[in-house]
Amino acid sequence: MSFKYYILNQAIWAQCLELWMLLGCPVFLSPYVAGFTAGIFRDIATAESTYFFWLLGLCVFVHTMLGVCLSLFNRFVFVFRPNFKKYLHNKVTMTCIVLFHLFFDIFFYKCYNTTKMDHEMIAEHAYNDTGNLMNEWLNEQSLIYLYENRGHTRAYVFIGLVIYVVALTALLIIGIWFIKNVIIMKRTSKTLHEKSTFLLTTAIVQAAVFIVLLFIPSIVIAACWAFAIENSGNVVNIALVFFCLHGDPNYRCFETEKCCFLCIGQQSTVKNCQLLFSS
Repeated sequence: MSFKYYILNQAIWAQCLELWMLLGCPVFLSPYVAGFTAGIFRDIATAESTYFFWLLGLCVFVHTMLGVCLSLFNRFVFVFRPNFKKYLHNKVTMTCIVLFHLFFDIFFYKCYNTTKMDHEMIAEHAYNDTGNLMNEWLNEQSLIYLYENRGHTRAYVFIGLVIYVVALTALLIIGIWFIKNVIIMKRTSKTLHEKSTFLLTTAIVQAAVFIVLLFIPSIVIAACWAFAIENSGNVVNIALVFFCLHGDPNYRCFETEKCCFLCIGQQSTVKNCQLLFSS
């Protein structure tokens, strides 16, 4: 069934993001929009390859957030608006989602072609913007740096920050509405209580994990860059670590969702679902 795509899609992208973090080990040099690779490729990576690898990671990050949002929305429809499932579970919708993913792939590839620089150009821009403050990092061959460009770079980051804040506010409002409706339906619907509570709890947990481990750290990083907050390097890199923590709880939610969908499809009970999950 099509709902399997939504939970599988978000699970795959979340694991890809965690793999990217483990391989790349990015280190940000906030308040500058700069960083280098500190992982296993530190001694062999070049500036050009780091640009590509980091934009690839940003692309995976966007796909992860999109996948989680689609998965959560799918479960909201599954429980509260089952008559809308026909609009989600059809070839046209699936094609549009795939094309949306491809749009971001093409967009980030174009960003790579317009922003990539060799090490000499990076050193020149860093000196023009910061003087000698970046000198200690110039020996890192994987160093990348987005120059100020008369404030345009910070402006773009600020726009991204505003989008994040608006999206987080909307997600919190939807989450509160969702929890409120779950409480109401648990009191009035025996079917929901017996067969869907475990699934709904998983949806709420996954939304919380998504907000705490992806959304809020993204806002912190964007704010430090947009406002050029001094001495924010440790804060930004700690926020980045939260991305690594997202993969495991997200995968556990994925396994629980898979079990619950199977149990509901077999007209089973929550107890059977829990037994199946524990096995």
